[in-house]
Amino acid sequence: MSKRLLSRIDLDALFDQLRVEPIAFSECFIAPAWALAFSATPASGLHYVLHGEGELVLGSGAPVPFGPETLLVTPRDTPYRIQARPTPEARTGCGGVVAVTIDLGQPTLKRWQAGSDEPALKIVCGHFRAIQAGDRDLFGALDAPVVEHSGKDSVGSLMPLIRTELSGNNTGGRTMAAAMLRQVLVILLRRGLAEQQSWLGALDLVSDEQVMRAFSAMVHEPGAAHSVMSLAQLACLSRSAFIKRFQASFGHPPATVLRELRLLAAADRLLRSRASVEQVARGVGYASPSSFSRAFTTRFGVNPAAYQASAEE
Repeated sequence: MSKRLLSRIDLDALFDQLRVEPIAFSECFIAPAWALAFSATPASGLHYVLHGEGELVLGSGAPVPFGPETLLVTPRDTPYRIQARPTPEARTGCGGVVAVTIDLGQPTLKRWQAGSDEPALKIVCGHFRAIQAGDRDLFGALDAPVVEHSGKDSVGSLMPLIRTELSGNNTGGRTMAAAMLRQVLVILLRRGLAEQQSWLGALDLVSDEQVMRAFSAMVHEPGAAHSVMSLAQLACLSRSAFIKRFQASFGHPPATVLRELRLLAAADRLLRSRASVEQVARGVGYASPSSFSRAFTTRFGVNPAAYQASAEE
């Protein structure tokens, strides 16, 4: 593997700041010898097999077989095909391919069907983004499919629930779907770590342990009086070396990432607590409520008070 496996503390830091966005979840029904062909999409694919056996074909690659209770992750910007195996009962020449174009601007549930016979495959099909600090896509560097048999774990119940939350005008439906999708990804990464799966090496993970030590402190204590010098000391690096290595890891300087983490923490606290805007500002490291309000409004397009009020409606 080109990158080290995440430790437990790294995984906690990763998910504390990860923005997960469920996109375009669908019900997919595929008859024997039929296939759904998905066009290249700037979002990773996430599919859970409720019933049946089939094959996943990424681009012009070889078919990858899968069975029921399997979780499939497909790379972004790559076309792929999900196909059901033909059965002896299927009519000769009855197969075909149905093209699927994903509309990232339309997250509501759709139904895709290939073939009119009884489905051999029933799948919850979706796409998602998992964005880290520095606007880095966790799965952006993935170049091969992830095929994980989940068995009777909670993924099997979470994926249909995500579909349900996105299927109607449920209050807070997208928030609930995002929270459950985060759980699915945690379970996937946990299993990958436990089984030392090679696909973890393709994820866009920070491999610099000293930089991650400082980043973990930023994530877990966004309101602490962090400075570049104090973070460099946590990383056991000189100030200049820390800035250079942090920039190489996250694509942004430490102060920029810290500001983003503080604002994300503030947004979460505004939605989840009854604390005042001033209390939230102090809690995430802003001594001046007016400075906090300006930064928050620039980041989210709405002032903190209005953002908090929207959660109470």
